[in-house]
Order: sequence, then structure tokens, then C-alpha cells
Amino acid sequence: MAEFEASVVIDRPVEEVWKFVTDLSNASEVFPNTVDMKQTSPGPLGSGATLTHKFLKRTITGRVAEYEPNRKLVTQATSGPIRGSREIIRLESVDGKTRLTYTGHMEGSGLYKLIGPFIMGRIVREGQAGSELKVNNVKRILESQSHA
Repeated sequence: MAEFEASVVIDRPVEEVWKFVTDLSNASEVFPNTVDMKQTSPGPLGSGATLTHKFLKRTITGRVAEYEPNRKLVTQATSGPIRGSREIIRLESVDGKTRLTYTGHMEGSGLYKLIGPFIMGRIVREGQAGSELKVNNVKRILESQSHA
């Protein structure tokens, strides 16, 4: 239905950025309107892990579709009005710093699939603004912390 992307360079090494973005307890600081994000499957976070994500007043379930430590994390919604949507976080080392790229692939299901074409402009504007806010939140938080 819609795709949006944002990227930023963070003055921190890849390992530090990866640790932060894969710590689900940080989700409410990074993602706008997120109340809580938790892993619901046993074991460490990795490919196949299942998640719940409280967004606004809805609970969305998802799974980790791809997991490449210090490089790439792909999550996919498995329920709710955005079932099938994917969020992709990619990290790349750039002269000791980290380029963080967030890509969102928004899909609609049910009623959202039907009305999506009529509100596409709004979906893309809000998705792009949200993507930029996410990467900038990570940058702001990590760069405001003292180096370990």
C-alpha cells in the first residue's frame, strides 16, 4: 500500500546502536504512539521470535522475519489492521559511526485495505514523518548519553 524511509548517521558504533534498537524496552522512547513492545516467544530475540506491540489503543502481534546481528532487523505484523506490514532496520558502519536506515512497508487488511487508496496521501505523509521521527529519536537518545 505505502512505503517510506528515513536515514540518519549516529555518532556511535554499530554494536551500540544495534543493542539499543533491539532492546524492546526502548520502543516507547523511539516509536511514536507506542505504549509497549514485548517478545512473546521464549529464548533470545531472533528470526521467528514473536512480539506484541501496543500502538495507540490496539495490540498488534508480529514476528521477526529477518535477524542479522549488527546489520538488519525485519519485523512483520501478523494481526490487526496492518497485517502484512513490515518494518526494516538496517545498520551500516560509516567511519566509526553508524548509518541507521528505517524502512516501513505499510499494508492494510480488512477495512484498511478497502479505504487505503482513498487516504494514501495521508498514510504516506504520516508514515514518512514517523520514520524520520524514529531515526532521529534514536540519534538524539544515543548521542545524548555519555560514551561508555
